Amino acid sequence: MQNKYFRSASDISKTWVYYVKYCKLLIEDPFYKIVCKIPSKMASTKYKISICGIFKNEAIYLREWLEYHILVGIEHFYLYNNNSEDDYLSVLQPYIDKNIVTLIQWPEIPGQFSAYKHWLKEYKSETTWVSFLDIDEFFCPLYDNNISEWIEQYSNYPVLLIYWTIMGSNGKLQHENEKLVIEQYTSSSPKLNPTGKIFYNTNYPIDQKTLKVSMMHGFNAKKNGISIPPYNTFGHFVKYDINRGSSKKQEIQLNHYINKAFSCFLNKHKRGSGAFGKSWRKFQNLTGVERLCTSKNYTIQRFLLELKLRMNNIDSEKLFK
Repeated sequence: MQNKYFRSASDISKTWVYYVKYCKLLIEDPFYKIVCKIPSKMASTKYKISICGIFKNEAIYLREWLEYHILVGIEHFYLYNNNSEDDYLSVLQPYIDKNIVTLIQWPEIPGQFSAYKHWLKEYKSETTWVSFLDIDEFFCPLYDNNISEWIEQYSNYPVLLIYWTIMGSNGKLQHENEKLVIEQYTSSSPKLNPTGKIFYNTNYPIDQKTLKVSMMHGFNAKKNGISIPPYNTFGHFVKYDINRGSSKKQEIQLNHYINKAFSCFLNKHKRGSGAFGKSWRKFQNLTGVERLCTSKNYTIQRFLLELKLRMNNIDSEKLFK
């Protein structure tokens, strides 16, 4: 059943241990849902929904990534600069001036996990929802147009897991700088990746036992003293590395432009890993993704025209007055 929705379950050995955990989760799932149906008091925050990210030498992609997420309802961005040598500040300064971006200089190597922990200590109280996102990841609501409005229905859930839709290179050797990322890359895996990123509701304290270097992919948070695992948009809790789909329509996907063109993959390899410092990327990582991308996914392009207008500073409302 899992393979109907997800690209691979190879990380889970389906032994008797797996089936014991699966049955245990079937019992626990209704209990977690009952706990999450209990209304919770929401604290007043400066922002409703924000993104925290760390970047290095990605100035060429920053404006598109920001404008796109503003278009779909993200209010604020906490961006950690990890030793960039490009002209990132000229891109970010207009957003800093408008109080859309909070910029933090973060020279630590590796810096990703420490940056996220710093955010939790310094900025957690400023926003209700946060996602720890990379610059090559784009949230794409499938039916709603505004993520801030969409997420209201999940206010009683501490952590939401949004699965990756892995995007390929479209066979491109060179990235075309004059074109947008979401315009150039449309090849994708036909199934979801069983990994993704979370939206965390800061009204609920994190279960520190579950906080790891891979925290952006998921952790538990406590509600009424109970440790609640991430909840996916198929209507199931994710625990024991078990991801379950259902006939319930998926509401949002996370487009992961993991490699883009071959030239971009080389640059990513040279840049190294934000989580581990040294690059783990080999040519086999590129071809492995490419051979999975047997479909086309144009869903995010329903926002393409509006994004182009924003990128060209065209105020469509004034044009039609």
